[in-house]
Amino acid sequence: MRRPPSPEELDAFGKPPYNRQVHFEAKLRDKIRRVSEWTLSSPDGLLLLVRSSGHAMQEDVPELVVEAIRRVVSPDHARQREGR
Repeated sequence: MRRPPSPEELDAFGKPPYNRQVHFEAKLRDKIRRVSEWTLSSPDGLLLLVRSSGHAMQEDVPELVVEAIRRVVSPDHARQREGR
């Protein structure tokens, strides 16, 4: 956890200076939280976070994309594979 800024670290308006990385990480954590809540609201919900992929998941991790399609097209088969 980050410590609060000291008075010397604040700008003229009493706010810490803008930090793009901190802003990005905070937005990402919030987005993951919201999507996680939505995913968990479904009995068959699944959320995969893949650090090694960007927007082109079909190129970066094609096996995950194929498995996700299988889960949608044949949810009973996916449940059997998972032992549910």
